[in-house]
Amino acid sequence: MLARVPDGRHLSEPGIYNWDIAADRVYGDTAVAFLFGLEPGSVDGGLPIECIVERIHPADRDDFIQAFQTAVITASALQVQCRIRTSSEEYAEIVVHGRCFFESGAPRYLSGVLHALPAQDESNAALSHLVTAHALYEREGHKQEANWVLDLLARIVKPEFEDRVASLAGK
Repeated sequence: MLARVPDGRHLSEPGIYNWDIAADRVYGDTAVAFLFGLEPGSVDGGLPIECIVERIHPADRDDFIQAFQTAVITASALQVQCRIRTSSEEYAEIVVHGRCFFESGAPRYLSGVLHALPAQDESNAALSHLVTAHALYEREGHKQEANWVLDLLARIVKPEFEDRVASLAGK
């Protein structure tokens, strides 16, 4: 499945990045630029890490920074999930993986990949679970539970889906 970012475009490949810690320059490919809402090629020549951090959702910044600091200090693998502001000024969910490399015992580079996560519509997922629960209860002969789920569905679905719920009920 291709990840879909809010501006409607798809990203099928991960972005590759390299942070030169000593020079404070983040280099990346066009996928990195696209995801962070930067001009294509803008990260080819490297950008200060702050240019990347400022594109991260304010509520996610501390976790992002902490994950990078921990990877640099402990030489452990980096994995952090956060929301980033795209070129359409909306937020997309990404996951970042990486590893710090050392030179003469000092952290030198943090390199890795990042990719967009598929957009999840939580309300659709919840409805899907309820419909599945209804089908299971029906199949197992648990009429009371099936009716309870059906009643719940009838109370929470949008008007345009009422016919589908009614068809589940056999009405």
